[in-house]
Amino acid sequence: GAIVVGMLVTYLLDFIGWRDSTFVAVWVTIFTTMITLFMASMHLFAISILNIALVYNMILCGAACGLWATLQFSFLQAQHPRLILIFERMLFALLPATSPVIITWALVAVNGMEVAPYYLLFLMSATYYLYVLPSRSSFRMPAKGKPKAITSEMDELDELVMGRYETAVHTIAYCLLPVLFKLSIHHRHLFTSRDDVADCLLLSSLPMLLVLSMSHKGSMWWLGLQSGALGSFRKTMIGVLGLVLVGCLELRVVMHTFSMYIKLMPPYNYIVVTTAMYLLALIVLAHFAGYLESDRAMWVLALIAVAASSCVCIALGMPYYMVPFGAAGAVFWVRFYYYRKLNDYLSFVGTSSLAIFWFIIRTFMFLDFEFDPLPMSLQHVSCVLMAVVLSSLLIPGLLVVNKNQIINGAIMCIHAAGMTLLELQLHCQFKGIYPSYIVLFSSAVGIWLAHFLFKEGRLESRTAWLLGAIYLGKAGLVFHPTPYALPSSLALSLSITPIYNGILFNARPEAPVRPGSMSKQMAVVHMGSVAAALFLTRHTVIKTLVQGGFHRAPPDSLLLGSALLLFPVACSGLAVFHFPTSSRLRRVFAVALSLGAALMMVQPEMSGLREVLSGAADDGDEGGMYRERGWAPWCLLTAALCALSLTSNTARNNWMLKACVAGIGGAAVGMYFNGAYLPASTPLLIVTALASGLTGVLVVFVPTSSTAANVPGGGGLYMQIVFTALVGLLPVAWMLQPAMLKSVRAGVRQEALGMHRVGLLGMYAALCTVLALFIKLRVSSLDAAGPAKPRPGTPSKKVVARTGEESDWLPAIGNVATVVAFGCAVTINISYLGGSESSIFVLAPILLLLSQDNGLFRKLTDEHRYFPLVLVSVGFLILSAVFPLLLRDPLQRHHLIPRSTGPRPETASTLALMKNLGLLLVTVPAHFLFCRFIWNFNHARDLYWVLLLPINLLPILLADLASIRLLAALAIAEGGLQLFLRDRIRRHGQRFV
Repeated sequence: GAIVVGMLVTYLLDFIGWRDSTFVAVWVTIFTTMITLFMASMHLFAISILNIALVYNMILCGAACGLWATLQFSFLQAQHPRLILIFERMLFALLPATSPVIITWALVAVNGMEVAPYYLLFLMSATYYLYVLPSRSSFRMPAKGKPKAITSEMDELDELVMGRYETAVHTIAYCLLPVLFKLSIHHRHLFTSRDDVADCLLLSSLPMLLVLSMSHKGSMWWLGLQSGALGSFRKTMIGVLGLVLVGCLELRVVMHTFSMYIKLMPPYNYIVVTTAMYLLALIVLAHFAGYLESDRAMWVLALIAVAASSCVCIALGMPYYMVPFGAAGAVFWVRFYYYRKLNDYLSFVGTSSLAIFWFIIRTFMFLDFEFDPLPMSLQHVSCVLMAVVLSSLLIPGLLVVNKNQIINGAIMCIHAAGMTLLELQLHCQFKGIYPSYIVLFSSAVGIWLAHFLFKEGRLESRTAWLLGAIYLGKAGLVFHPTPYALPSSLALSLSITPIYNGILFNARPEAPVRPGSMSKQMAVVHMGSVAAALFLTRHTVIKTLVQGGFHRAPPDSLLLGSALLLFPVACSGLAVFHFPTSSRLRRVFAVALSLGAALMMVQPEMSGLREVLSGAADDGDEGGMYRERGWAPWCLLTAALCALSLTSNTARNNWMLKACVAGIGGAAVGMYFNGAYLPASTPLLIVTALASGLTGVLVVFVPTSSTAANVPGGGGLYMQIVFTALVGLLPVAWMLQPAMLKSVRAGVRQEALGMHRVGLLGMYAALCTVLALFIKLRVSSLDAAGPAKPRPGTPSKKVVARTGEESDWLPAIGNVATVVAFGCAVTINISYLGGSESSIFVLAPILLLLSQDNGLFRKLTDEHRYFPLVLVSVGFLILSAVFPLLLRDPLQRHHLIPRSTGPRPETASTLALMKNLGLLLVTVPAHFLFCRFIWNFNHARDLYWVLLLPINLLPILLADLASIRLLAALAIAEGGLQLFLRDRIRRHGQRFV
């Protein structure tokens, strides 16, 4: 709550342009959040005192947010540049220390403590690369003559963000904290197994290896040594740490994950696997160290590669006649490494694939297992795996040697299709063995590889696009791991991505895109394909995403609305790159957004037309009298479509079409109101639809310049006829309602009549209020465009100026609609809701919609707009007091109203009656003075209010009726308001003088 309120205040002050106040608001928000966070974390200290470190890191993270916000103020950059440099250094010093701890705590809370040190290592590696590696300040330009590269001789205060001390502390912490975290967690059984020892060595060697490997980026600059002095030491340490890393990976990965495939018995399995891994590691280290550049090293490399491949074959249990194939593959690989001949590489692929195929056939092909996602056995999946392995072996060499883009692209597409099929089977069948992050990682690598090879000229544009689309489409398995998700996701990616890669309009995507380069027919085809793909995806990926947000099974209408909302986003490339000035395209996007939002909000039933229309209840069904009908949401959707149709040029230029569309839309809104909130009745539905349709026509044809130009005679006569029909329909429907309900059972007929009349009056109150509001807005715009207003007490020239226009009837219609709305609301309150006196304060503001006209409200100028509100409120309360005191008993004696049986203390005796009448009369003078004040702004003498205000305390204390007490309280409020306004007007006049 503190963050939300602080952000709202900060954005408001920034929008106004108050820079200093915005800066203060930022830090007030930060400090308030820190205090709130500390107070809310007090229970953590009772669990463990070590949680102080967690809370401390959270507070520091909040301080880092404040420092980042401070750096965004440009006036501070100009006025206090040295302070900005200090804040920048503090920000870079805090983030590597706080963010990994907080994110690791969150991951541990979700996934447990098993791999918590590796979480910390990964996060600290990311923050080390982003913040700890030397980087130049964003607020200081390097001096002339200074080298741009990071060297040990540079002036840290003037060029780099962080100095030597901060960099050294963060580097040491990066190297030590993960292993210390491991030691603190498993200190009780640290050396009981080889796995724990391997974890400790891995967590200590990997950070140091990364630091040494990034020395070319300046990771060792804080030592202050020359680059030549670190050369031999760095290579030695990288070699040693690499060997340690290989040994740890052997224990933690190879001997755990692939132990079932190693056929040798201990200790020979460890000997062979260790020999193979260290020989392979030696080849990698020799390559990066540059020891393999001479031709004499070819024989040594061949011996090492043959020995490593032979060890791998022996470890996997291959027979003696298969070992030479592995050794031959190693020899051909070495020849290709030195001579770069395609024949050597194809020989390497052939011999190596034979050994790998033997392993796959002997390990998996004999198993009898059927996969559920697709009807495939393990033998079929093994064949796909062999195709993927073969293409994986072919791709590197062909990309290096072969210049034929078609062959390279075909093999990569085969590899991508095989990977997609394998991940579909494995991820959907074995989520624990093949988790989601592997699918996302392979998709990201595939997209990056396609982009990189296209930029290098190894692939043509269409092949690169197809590869990227396939890898992007298979990521849909993460959201919806079913076989139906893959085709829909692939169709969606294949339909959306061409517009951003230039495939449909240009064979050379590197060329600049020019507006209008795509034909309109191709744009229509593109939009149709995207719409079809989104429609297919609604029950797979879209359903999973929506269900994750709503935590329930979404209906079909919500899914279809979500697809419509995504349609403009998916096709936005058309508007950005090809048709930036097309109003028709923007209109299509607006229709899709509006229709999608309407479907998501209304959520109509889409299970079938018969079920949609079967929800209407019988007229005599008491339990279903307020049951929502299934067709009601469709009416609201129809109204939304009609509203969109009214914005088109065709509807704006054709007044008859505009009237029909407005009538249909208004009738649809009325039918929705009837179906959702009113009792089920066919006559009431007809009346509601007809009245709402007439109101829709009136609202649309509130006179404007376009209406006057298109409607014959300006439309005044037609609109007056429509409004007369609207108002006349109310009494007709009121009188005919008893006859319409003859089919209702006699026992519930009176209740049904009351419910129908409440619905009729409520519907008319709502319609007339909407109509009066639109007319008030239009009249206000006409008045603002007219001459200046006359002073109070003089004839209004604006009425005369408006009389000659075609809109002179408009204020009168608005006033009648306002009076009808107020009368219907008061009738509902008195007759059906108990007649609460305080309800007048809610209903009276409707009278603010009254406007100045040429009739009854000729003198109702803007200065007098509050007079009807106060007068009606006071009159209603006086009548509410007079009725029980003087009128109720005579009316009950003549049987004009039903007799009440409850106690009536206000008329229990003549003395009580006289007391309440006297208290009522006490309140009248104050209301008279205030009504006169708001009409002509003539102030009463202060002596009157000094006498009247204390007297009005008596009705509050002694009156038996709530209406009299409300009148007294209102009189006191009116007196105080008049005294306040008088003093304010006097001060304003003195300041003016």
